[in-house]
Amino acid sequence: MQIFKKIEKIFNWIVLGLAIMHLISYFMPIYKSVYTSSYDNTVETKVIYFYTSNASFYISYYIVNSISLLLPITAIIFLFTSFKNSKLFFLGLSSTYIANCIFVLLDLSKAIDNNTNTNNVYIYQYGYYFFIVTMVLFALAIIGVFVIHLFLKHKNLATVSEQTQQVTQDEKIDVIRKRIEVLDDLKTQGILTESEYEEKRAIIIKELKI
Repeated sequence: MQIFKKIEKIFNWIVLGLAIMHLISYFMPIYKSVYTSSYDNTVETKVIYFYTSNASFYISYYIVNSISLLLPITAIIFLFTSFKNSKLFFLGLSSTYIANCIFVLLDLSKAIDNNTNTNNVYIYQYGYYFFIVTMVLFALAIIGVFVIHLFLKHKNLATVSEQTQQVTQDEKIDVIRKRIEVLDDLKTQGILTESEYEEKRAIIIKELKI
């Protein structure tokens, strides 16, 4: 049981590390736009980042990306807290974030395909691949954390059930012990004969079912 709790803690720290690495990818170049003017043969190169893409045109993009970045951060906070259903909040927020990342990647690929023309070339940069790799690893670590959580929860329920059964058995033994003490007193006082005592004692012990 203890070893699985240690594994759970290790996975928690792995998730934290992967989340940090993934968030760093927002500030890495995702693609480079190379535009060649057919009029004067000038070449314009622009490097695009996830976080600042289109920010000069739409200030709302900053806000949307900031909210998106808050999802994994909040999920990690829930991961390292121990109140009831904290793991479910972690799973919900992190899953929402992964889904959002997938839509962002699909939208990015679609936008590049639609805008490609003879004068404009889009070249994916290392941030794009780093984003995808860390996202996949982050998702796998999330699944690992939740699987271990379910396993530990099942183990805890089984342990509680065993402890409850043990308490019930101990209480039953105490009741039977007291009943036998009463029989001993009745025999000592001569109220019960030896045969009656042995018969009733056997019946009481049989109720213990050992």
